[in-house]
Order: sequence, then C-alpha cells, then structure tokens
Amino acid sequence: MKQITLAVMLFALALGTAAAQDGHKEKAKDASATTAKLICPVTGEDADPEVTYDHEGKTYSFCCEGCVSKFKKDPAKFIKASAKKQFDPCDHPEGEKEGHAHEAVAPDNGKAVINTGKDLSAKIVNTICPVMNEEVDPKVTTVSYKGKVYGFCCKSCIKKFANDPEKYLKKMKGEQS
Repeated sequence: MKQITLAVMLFALALGTAAAQDGHKEKAKDASATTAKLICPVTGEDADPEVTYDHEGKTYSFCCEGCVSKFKKDPAKFIKASAKKQFDPCDHPEGEKEGHAHEAVAPDNGKAVINTGKDLSAKIVNTICPVMNEEVDPKVTTVSYKGKVYGFCCKSCIKKFANDPEKYLKKMKGEQS
C-alpha cells in the first residue's frame, strides 16, 4: 500500500511540475505580447496604445483617429496589407489629430507637429538632437515647429520635444554659444 501511495504522490508531483512549467511559458508569452511594439495597420508608424478599434475579437492600435476611420471602411484590406508590410502614407485631413502633420512643413501657428508618415529628412535644420545632444538620425520621424523641421537621435525624443519645444530650443541655442 505504501508503494501505491508513493507512486500516486510522485505522479501528482510530476503533474504539478509540468503545469507550473506551462504556466511560466504562458506568463512569458503574455509578457512578450504586452511589450511588443504597436504598429498602426494603416501607416506602419508607431501606434498610440490609446487609439484602438476592436475588429472580429482583436484590438488594433492606430497612430491617429483618422487611421481608425480609414481602417473601418475596409479592415480586410489593411489587415492583409499590413501582414505584407505594405502601408499607406498618412493622408488624413489637416487637424484630424493634434500633433499629426499632413503638410511638408507645419504652419507657423506656435504648435509643434509630429510629421508621421512623411519623410522630411531633407528639410531638417539641425544636426544635433535638441533633447539628447546626440547626432540626428535622418530615419527618425521629424517635428515641425514654427516653420522649421527638426530631427532627433531616437524616437523617444520626439514627444519630449513636441510637448515643450521652446525648452529644448533654448537648451540647443545655449550649447551652440
């Protein structure tokens, strides 16, 4: 009887260990899913995790509300195209999302505009990132401010600059003196 009890206990222990390993795999899978970079299925740009739309049980994130509207008109088209990494440029009407540029250079209205979906690298006026004081990477999205296009060393600098451009322009001017 002791042998049967021992065998049952060992079997239960083995099942518990296997279940725990599966649980760790699932948690790791969930963690990687939550840290995955969000990409707008319309433009291929970085998506805003707060701009979403649920379609057939899946939540999609977008760079702006204009892309949500575009996606809703033909979800299958954008799902298929994004799987092939074939994206549309951002061509929404001006003002559809604050900070989302649709012109070559934003008007001099005192607001910083993130130039999502546009390659304005040829118009960049600076060679040093105003936020991090590093060399500008022309592949990084630019920001238009007061009629000028500014480049950055990395994506994390874009929103910092757009939220307070004068702060960083003063810092940049101070470093050039």
